[in-house]
Amino acid sequence: MNNKLYFGQRVIHITMNELIFLILLILPAIGSFAQNAGINADDSAPDPKTMLDVKSTDQGLLIPRMTLTQRDAIVNPPVGLMVFCTDNGIDGALSIYSNTQSINQSIPKQP
Repeated sequence: MNNKLYFGQRVIHITMNELIFLILLILPAIGSFAQNAGINADDSAPDPKTMLDVKSTDQGLLIPRMTLTQRDAIVNPPVGLMVFCTDNGIDGALSIYSNTQSINQSIPKQP
């Protein structure tokens, strides 16, 4: 049995086996748009409730570092935006934007 696929003005005749093959080829790609990402060394699956799951036993996460002036120059920062302000406080501070203000948390250096 020949099936017809229409691409604009063109008609392509394919067999049922070819049609099934095309469907099986396309189906996995449809679900891949909703996946989350994981960065780890053990190839474990990311937590399904996260957009990004980073796991390490000997490395940390380094967020963007900038001055207060550079942070304040960000137009309409989204709620939850995090940066490390290098010139805020004695040793710098983690800055998280919350609605209309930035909340700063100083993190002292370890001796």
